[in-house]
Amino acid sequence: MVYVAVGQDPEHGEGVGHVWCLDPTKRGIAPVDASAALAEVDVAHKAIDALIENLPVGDLRSGALRSAQQELRESKQAIQSLALLQHDVSPQLAVKLKKENRVPVEHRRLQAVIEEEGEVAIDNPNSAVVWHYTEFDQTGDGEIDFEEQMHRSCGTVAIQNDLLYIADFSGLFHCLDAKSGKVHWTYDMLAAAWGSPCIVDGHVYIGDEDGDVCIFELSAEPHEPIAEINMGNSVYSTPIVANNILYIANKTHIFAIEAPKGAE
Repeated sequence: MVYVAVGQDPEHGEGVGHVWCLDPTKRGIAPVDASAALAEVDVAHKAIDALIENLPVGDLRSGALRSAQQELRESKQAIQSLALLQHDVSPQLAVKLKKENRVPVEHRRLQAVIEEEGEVAIDNPNSAVVWHYTEFDQTGDGEIDFEEQMHRSCGTVAIQNDLLYIADFSGLFHCLDAKSGKVHWTYDMLAAAWGSPCIVDGHVYIGDEDGDVCIFELSAEPHEPIAEINMGNSVYSTPIVANNILYIANKTHIFAIEAPKGAE
């Protein structure tokens, strides 16, 4: 599976974020070779143009030919629409309602659908989404609290034993089931997290903007950090481990922390 955490740039402040689990084997609809079909439509269109030009003024056949032209234009749009759908595994598709047809809309970065122009979003039957997390009512009180939301994230996920960890820019640290997206727990670090978690020896490390590195047990059960170490100033990076040494960088220094002798 492919896991992606998204949200706008930190310069926009806090806001709603998402974690997506995607099936990389999905490919959308079967590939369409539109070039040959479009070429045939263009040839037919030009032939009809020539026929209309050679008809006497007022010839009743011109109406039928113009209707055929319109059908060709609609056929061309349909072929182009199929080409747009190739490999599109998005959860929804932007389409424009045109009579009884749904014509796909080309991708727009800022606004996918303009309702005033007859465009709507529909579910994609070829979606690659396995699960999607943005909020979950953990307490069951019918309300979504701050701690029950995924916020904008700059990091990537860390996974072990089907436990997925992700930190967000609002300072929440989330633990989910990697297969289902079920929320196990969240912990408020009270400071923005820019980096990603690191899992090593049954523990999970995550740094925050206050300079604290929280260390959690690798567990689905809700719990407090087993340790919280302040590194002197902001930790914007991701802790890493190499040759039994833990490396953590803050804004001014990099620390190499060796495991105690005898520790695995």
